[in-house]
Amino acid sequence: MEASDKAVKLPKFDGKRESFPFWWKKFTAYARVYNFMEALKKDASLPAREDEVLASDAEGKMKAQAKQRNNIAMACLVSAFSKEADMSIVDASITEEYPNGLAYIVVGELQK
Repeated sequence: MEASDKAVKLPKFDGKRESFPFWWKKFTAYARVYNFMEALKKDASLPAREDEVLASDAEGKMKAQAKQRNNIAMACLVSAFSKEADMSIVDASITEEYPNGLAYIVVGELQK
């Protein structure tokens, strides 16, 4: 069964500290179903830059997959936030190398 065949709804985060543990369990379950769990921690396969031109060899494919996992994770994290104020966490994940953000940085900020 493909991930697209599974009907798992993205859990929304209300931004409250007391809600975080429950939301986090649901979000990581979602991440496992949609195969982006590795992007929630620092992924050694991630290319040095978001715009890096990747080779078509095995290493390049591995880096492309890591970049795709980060893109999916960022899209899900942004979509999970229900308050505009939570977007400051996303803004904190933006780097010169990754102008669209790094999921593991968002996760680190959430866990603080």
